[in-house]
Amino acid sequence: MNFKNYSFKEKINQILLEFDKITNQSDSENIKNNIKSMLIDVKNNEEYHSKYNESFNSTELWKRIFDNIPSMIGYWDYNQINIICNQSYSNYFGKSPSNIIGHHMEEVLGKDLYLKNLPFIQKVLEGSAQSFEREIITPNGQSKYTVANYIPDFNNNKIEGFYVIVTDITDIKILENQNNKIQTSYRIIFENAPIGMTQLNSNYEFISANPKFCNLLEYSEDELKKKNIFEVTHPDDKEKTKDAANKFIDKMSTNNFIEKRYLTKTGKIIWVKIYTETFFDNNLKDYIFISTVEDVTNIKESQIEMEKIQKALFESQSLLKLTLDYLPGAVSSKNKEGKYNFINKKFKFDFNIPQGDITQKSDFDIFPKEVAEGFRNNDLTILNTRSLLNFKRQIPNYKGNICVYDIYMFPVINTDYQIVSITTILYDITEKIELEKSLLLEKEKVNHNSRLASLGEMAAGIVHEINNPLTIIDGNIKMLEILKDNPIKFSEKLKSMEKASERIIKIIRGLRKFSRSNYQNEYRLELFSEILNEVLIMIEEKAKQSFVQLKLDIAPNIFIFCNLIEIEQVIVNLLNNAIDAIQNLEEKWVKINLFKNKGQAILQIIDSGNGISKESEEKIFQPFFTTKAIGEGTGLGLAIVKGILEQHKASIHLNHNFKNTCFEIFFPLNNEDAHGN
Repeated sequence: MNFKNYSFKEKINQILLEFDKITNQSDSENIKNNIKSMLIDVKNNEEYHSKYNESFNSTELWKRIFDNIPSMIGYWDYNQINIICNQSYSNYFGKSPSNIIGHHMEEVLGKDLYLKNLPFIQKVLEGSAQSFEREIITPNGQSKYTVANYIPDFNNNKIEGFYVIVTDITDIKILENQNNKIQTSYRIIFENAPIGMTQLNSNYEFISANPKFCNLLEYSEDELKKKNIFEVTHPDDKEKTKDAANKFIDKMSTNNFIEKRYLTKTGKIIWVKIYTETFFDNNLKDYIFISTVEDVTNIKESQIEMEKIQKALFESQSLLKLTLDYLPGAVSSKNKEGKYNFINKKFKFDFNIPQGDITQKSDFDIFPKEVAEGFRNNDLTILNTRSLLNFKRQIPNYKGNICVYDIYMFPVINTDYQIVSITTILYDITEKIELEKSLLLEKEKVNHNSRLASLGEMAAGIVHEINNPLTIIDGNIKMLEILKDNPIKFSEKLKSMEKASERIIKIIRGLRKFSRSNYQNEYRLELFSEILNEVLIMIEEKAKQSFVQLKLDIAPNIFIFCNLIEIEQVIVNLLNNAIDAIQNLEEKWVKINLFKNKGQAILQIIDSGNGISKESEEKIFQPFFTTKAIGEGTGLGLAIVKGILEQHKASIHLNHNFKNTCFEIFFPLNNEDAHGN
């Protein structure tokens, strides 16, 4: 086929026929239809036919109309030589038609772009239509996105060339990118939202559900996608759900909220508040429901419970009053304006309310101004949120003593879901707090006594440890008189005495710190190796006297967030136990390992013993259990150790991977997690 000899109408017809053969219609569907429509308009324009009927085949007319098509349209022969191109080709590549027609495709496109397109060129010359997207840099430096269609030209089953139609889709791409960003942002919000989110189709089937919703209903997303909304809805709420959905579609409802019940996978009933927006998806050709789902089970259960209380109040006010009067807490009820409806005996007693009508009094008539303002702000919060509040507050009682109250405030809601009053319950927890403080002091005393007991076990060794440098000092003092005329020797003896005295000071400082009862209960970042060094000063002489070899494998630069004295107490206790346990063995050693692993500091204390029996292991951390002889142990050491470690979010256990006895402690390295308070 000689494309150059075609009339204008034949050329348009041929382009339309070949363009229809394109099979790749994914993202280019709209573009293809637009181009095809444009070509058909050119072909069928009646006004054009009537005016130019005589000269329809004219090259001049063909070129004028063809050049006005905004897409790049051209024809390339089998050797990739351009036969025809419209003005859009010239404009796009910044070349005149004479520099395109008759030139090879590589020369027109440039080597880089040509090589990128070469695989598609080869395939179209093999007879396969090609459609692909490409980013092109125009001669003026602009980045443009295009979709190109290569259509083979067959003549008697032989390929003579191919048509090229290239359309600028930059604006479409920009919109696609913006849409993708919106979709990505929506997906991030959807997946990480602190409340449930779902998408349903018009058959009320799940399209998607976020992790929060899946956790709420105890289903996976795949399981939910096989269900519709009614399969997880409480039977009594199915009709209400369907009515609401129909109103959303018909735009008959201005209230997009619905409160209903779901049934979880395990059969639990949960109350939810759902906000729904509806839109028609043109791609899916269906209505889509997008909903946020808030779990209000606790609030609803509180409301239901309060309704029961209210019903009981209506049925038997005298019985309720009697019950409230004997509650341990101070109970009151106020209206929405903050005026009291009722107070029980405990309330009257705690705040010295005289007999008489309480209904016209407010918090400002009973409490100091600061306390009253706080309660009124709490009232307003409940009226706005319909939620239960729990907090602690210091309030002076009728004696003027400051008491600490644990306070619960919640709305009373009638059958029309209107708040009719606010109930407040105040529990005086002052004695409880004082008791907790006393227990803490007793705990500190027990820990202190335990440390003193540990010092008692090490006393002989510590005395010997102090005696050694004292002997050195004593001997050197006697030598100083002799060596006073020998400055070098005299200085050496002084340095020896200084070193010995520093040793004594270090030991005494460590003992004083370890044994004091009023240490600050504070947590700080401590270098673990320094903690071990302090402990070894106190323990190593006992080890020597017991002929126990201490082996150390301590990694440097490991820090833990801890109470220094308490951790020293833990390590001293474990080392004392280890030395005592192996005193009668032939092989006597204790190994201390310190290393990091998976975000934890791990301390291992291994002795040469043969381990602990299964029976003893089950009880070893219980208070007053001991494996030592009667009179040699209190049985509190390991119980205290475990308690201290739990306060530090650390753990201790026996490691059975060693043939010898190995206690292993895991400390968190994260500072914020290390403090047990």
